[in-house]
Amino acid sequence: MNLKHWTEKLFRKPEDGAGSGEPPAAAGEPAPAVAPVEAPAAPAETPAAGPDLSWIGEDYRGEGGALDVDRFRTDYQNLLAEDTRRREAVADVPEDGEYDFSAPADLDLSSFALPEGMTIELMKDDEAMKPLFGDLGAFLKENNLPRSAGQQVAGLLTKYEAAKFSQAHKAATAEFATLGPNDAARDARVQRVARALETRLPEGQAKFLQSMCHSAEGVKALEALVMAPGSHAPGAAPQPAAVDPLQSRYPSNKPR
Repeated sequence: MNLKHWTEKLFRKPEDGAGSGEPPAAAGEPAPAVAPVEAPAAPAETPAAGPDLSWIGEDYRGEGGALDVDRFRTDYQNLLAEDTRRREAVADVPEDGEYDFSAPADLDLSSFALPEGMTIELMKDDEAMKPLFGDLGAFLKENNLPRSAGQQVAGLLTKYEAAKFSQAHKAATAEFATLGPNDAARDARVQRVARALETRLPEGQAKFLQSMCHSAEGVKALEALVMAPGSHAPGAAPQPAAVDPLQSRYPSNKPR
């Protein structure tokens, strides 16, 4: 088979059962252009559905049910700020429940009518009061109150005691004024009673009764006992006369 015959056989028409049917391109000639096949267009994407906001209440909706974003944002920011504040407060809660119940150093009691120079101290170190302050500390811890709450509570308790004493002091001052027209006259009455008690009674008993002189009624009652007409003047306590314990059995022996 010569070259020509072999070439014609290789490129004979398709209906002959072999070959492409096209003669080979001449040397140096470009291959025939083939039209590019376009890929099918991608189907259009369905827009994603928005978040379900049906759970948001009417308080955050405007006209037509539209969401009031500005109001929702403001309230949410306030909620975050409050949560941060609570977290910071809880971080300062003492684990052991031990709070300092000393009154604040700058506590102002000037609005209460207290005697000059008087101070009010809570009995937090008293053995009988320690359990009470322990319960108070446990209460503060259970409610997640910070360490500083101890002094705040102590300040309130101190003001309570000041208010209570102030009312009693006002009443006692008004009552004490009935002892005389001025301080000098009132003090003179108190001193007379005090001296009379000292001359008649042992020191302990005298001091006990002298404590009653802090009220006008106490002074008046002691005056009635030791300064009444017929009572002996201040001085040595009178000695009782010697009495024979058998005298009542022997009337004839009565002293003449």
